[in-house]
Amino acid sequence: MRKLIATRHPDHPPLPSHVQIGERDIAITKKDFDRFLSKISVQPDGRWTWTCKINRSGYGVFGLRRIDKTGSYIGAHRFAYTTLVGPIPEGLDLDHVRHNEAHLRGECEGGPSCLHRREVDPEGLVPRDRVSNVRLGVRRQGPVPDACPQGHKYTPENTYRDPKRGGRHCRTCARIRDRHRKERLREERLLAGAPTPSTTCVNGHAWDKANTYIRPNGKKNCRACQRQTEQAYRARKQAYVAARTRLLAGVAA
Repeated sequence: MRKLIATRHPDHPPLPSHVQIGERDIAITKKDFDRFLSKISVQPDGRWTWTCKINRSGYGVFGLRRIDKTGSYIGAHRFAYTTLVGPIPEGLDLDHVRHNEAHLRGECEGGPSCLHRREVDPEGLVPRDRVSNVRLGVRRQGPVPDACPQGHKYTPENTYRDPKRGGRHCRTCARIRDRHRKERLREERLLAGAPTPSTTCVNGHAWDKANTYIRPNGKKNCRACQRQTEQAYRARKQAYVAARTRLLAGVAA
């Protein structure tokens, strides 16, 4: 394996004592690198395939220790690129270009079962920003859909774009999911015997849109109760003024 590396990557940097992958400071030793190489199988067509642990997304992962001696798993393809080519530019992902070519030929549908995700040969990896990577994947899969899977149109008002991943999300579907979540929580409270949020204030006034005032601190007030409080205050004030006027008139007499 080392001879193959010397042939394919003669200018690869010397093995660092540690690498910074994302926010993780990973310690590396020669023993770790030899252990990594022992988990690679070279295919007849020259591809390097990972033969050890695979995560739920189908990518190979490699176990190392952090500088603080705690364990950590990192992507096997990211480890290979970092040690044989150099640091991955900040904010970029590694795109498996062989998968792109196979997908165009109709030979690979992608997903966790995609065998290209297990490849760790740096020759088949290209750093790309996440938005470009996602857009390339969308183009490879056909025309960009104008509606979500539930049929809601991707209009500007109904579309939320993830600033980190670059994907589109349907706001209507998000509202439906949120409503179903609240209904489920309400049912769970009823089954557990927990009190449910009241639909009226303590005096029986409905918490509807016209009768509810939300204070700056987030708490709500009943407008009907507020009006009754103000009316009672004005009645007390008028009674006080009348009594004081009668008292002063009696003293003057």
